Amino acid sequence: MLFTFLFFKITFKKKVVILLFYENAEHKIYNGDSLQILRNMEDNSIDCIITSPPYFNLRDYKTNSKKEIGKEREINIYIAKLVEIFLECKRVLKDTGNIFINIDDTGFNLIPEKLAIALSNFLLLQNKIIWVKPNAMPSGFDKKLQHSWEYIYHFTKTQDYKFNKIKTTKKVSNNNKFSKSDKIILINANEKNEKIVSIVKFKKNNTYEIKKVGVLVNFEEKNNKKYVIVKNRGKIKEYEYTKKITRNKYNKKFKVENLLKYYLSDNIEKNINDVFEINLVANKSMHVAPFPPDLIKRLILIGTNENDIILDPFAGSGTVAYVSKKLNRKSINIELNKNYCEIIKNRLLNNH
Repeated sequence: MLFTFLFFKITFKKKVVILLFYENAEHKIYNGDSLQILRNMEDNSIDCIITSPPYFNLRDYKTNSKKEIGKEREINIYIAKLVEIFLECKRVLKDTGNIFINIDDTGFNLIPEKLAIALSNFLLLQNKIIWVKPNAMPSGFDKKLQHSWEYIYHFTKTQDYKFNKIKTTKKVSNNNKFSKSDKIILINANEKNEKIVSIVKFKKNNTYEIKKVGVLVNFEEKNNKKYVIVKNRGKIKEYEYTKKITRNKYNKKFKVENLLKYYLSDNIEKNINDVFEINLVANKSMHVAPFPPDLIKRLILIGTNENDIILDPFAGSGTVAYVSKKLNRKSINIELNKNYCEIIKNRLLNNH
């Protein structure tokens, strides 16, 4: 008689306890391992993720936990753990959501670049932001330049992501200023590679008009004055000028009129660029590496709208939660260290 034996392997999964440390109508604080808590969150439930993972072998966050990120013996293991966490972040993120990750190198091992390459296998890299710290602390390396900046990587889940342009005001240098007494010409290349010359005529009501006068022929100087020679309908004319603005044929999107507005203004409003110059702030939270609130404010304004839910899986002292509250956003915060959870709670309750 042939007997068939079936063997069943029975495994008992260890129950994961998700500890909700604090909750109100807009904000939650979880005390525990980021990966385990993320695995228990709903798909497509988060509008934005702003975080800074613990840096590799740099600081001890006093959790006494084997799951503390950054204590790995090898960089590849450290990056693999972060990849696992950000895979879960992708799952919980909405299709229109954003992920901002602040990370720095330790020991010049190209850790930020290696992590970015790994995450690019399943996320879309939209921006590499450089956070410049004018008041950076001395780095302590005898044969290296002072380190004063960090990466902030901006990833998304899809190309249909939420993005708000925010503007900054910049004072125009006196060296670049134009005045209404200047005789200004604009030179703009057209599709035929002809250089079209326009002159600026100022009006009494603080406005101006731009009038095309012909195709550029040449420039001349006579009696210490500058002239532009143009051809218009077969006739040659000359116009005196003191300042000129030129746009070449390769920069078709650039409008010389916008540059003219810049030179005629005391201050100019422009879209922010990908270099954020933001000072470090005094550490009132006792956390070893707190975010400057101004840095988080800028990221929140770029990537979210009011009442959106922002997640920080490495919440630290809770600056993301604190700024989220001030900007009328909601937050979910995950922190392994219970003492830091208490700090986050106090910041939310006391607005500091």
